[in-house]
Amino acid sequence: GIGKYQEHARNRLKATVANVAHTGEYNSGNHKLVWGTTLQFENISDKISEWEWRDSAGYSLPFSDKMVKLYYNMKAETSLPSLRTTGFIQETYKKNFDAGFFTVTGGLRANYWTFNKELLVSPRVSMAFFPHWKRDFSFRFASGVYYQAPFYKEIRDTLTDASGNVNIALNSDIKAQRSLHFVLGGDHYFRGWGRPFKFTTEAYLKLADRVETYTVDNVRVRYSGENDAKAYTAGVDFKLYGELVPGTDSWLNFSLMNSKEDIIGDSYINKIYDDDRNVISIEKIYPGWVSRPNEQRYSVSMMFQDYLPNNPKYKMNMKFIWSDGLPFGAPRSVQYRAAYRAPAYRRVDIGASRVLVSGTDKIMEKKWLKHVKNIWINFEVFNLLDFENVNSYFWVTDIYSHQYAAPNYLTSRQYNVKLLVDFK
Repeated sequence: GIGKYQEHARNRLKATVANVAHTGEYNSGNHKLVWGTTLQFENISDKISEWEWRDSAGYSLPFSDKMVKLYYNMKAETSLPSLRTTGFIQETYKKNFDAGFFTVTGGLRANYWTFNKELLVSPRVSMAFFPHWKRDFSFRFASGVYYQAPFYKEIRDTLTDASGNVNIALNSDIKAQRSLHFVLGGDHYFRGWGRPFKFTTEAYLKLADRVETYTVDNVRVRYSGENDAKAYTAGVDFKLYGELVPGTDSWLNFSLMNSKEDIIGDSYINKIYDDDRNVISIEKIYPGWVSRPNEQRYSVSMMFQDYLPNNPKYKMNMKFIWSDGLPFGAPRSVQYRAAYRAPAYRRVDIGASRVLVSGTDKIMEKKWLKHVKNIWINFEVFNLLDFENVNSYFWVTDIYSHQYAAPNYLTSRQYNVKLLVDFK
């Protein structure tokens, strides 16, 4: 059959943000005290007019034999003037012991917003230890309570009336998202093949409540407008830095992550049918923990640089990325939220550059080049292997309200030429 799809939006968001800040620092022996404060004024006006129309075989969805209905619509006209104040104080203590060098940093950060009248105070601490060993190691640990105070788009709460029309109201009861962080890491410096290397490992755990859920549609982020979930994120990162070629930086990175959220009180009705499409049972399902929109369970990346040994004016670099696809689901659906996952993201970039003019060339004696240090020409190929990476999904609906996801792809292979001039 034939279907049509139309999305209309005529939105206008205007924001004026102005702030004044002060920071200070005091050093005394092994102690270092840092403080700061900020006063910020925000004035935001917002007008939203959106609607979505879907057609299947000549029928407007959702189908009605009495009127033409839109699949979705949203209206809003709001304004928000407010004041936001923040401040912090931080103390660092350093001490050299027989076993090694030790440093600890502790502090407090506070902020207040006149819109929701919420005062936030978050303590934080980090420690680092550099043992006096024959091999060069360092260890670090950090923990603290972190708040993410909402900005305007996070406080827009959607209200749906009996006719299905969606309106926006500013939620003055919104609270800052809160999380307890634990980070444990270490570095190992060593030499291999006569060149310096650094191997870094870092593990983290973040326990969050008062979470505000969001969905991602292409490059647009939609917030729920309320503190409706709890969440956690845990993972580990491994990274190897090194000079595979003297004077150049290369690295290899491997990461694992698990990030889940549980929307409080969400549920959907599941109907069981027999062979004749008669309902034989109805059950209420609570989805529980589902993948967060940013959950990338694995990622491998590499960057390598090189140059011709006998002619360092010619340089080459290559970057490789292979990572897990992000979760997605049907829009505005509790049952299919994060039910699927996009294909893995893969990309290879390669570039080559040549120094056209440098400080040692005779042409640099020309008057018109007296303020020039170097001139480079750079040629790059992005997505060298022309992978079809998925950016988002376009949802098509049939007359029975069945939805089908059609992928939207990111840019294919691209070529880029740059001329770079370094001035003295």
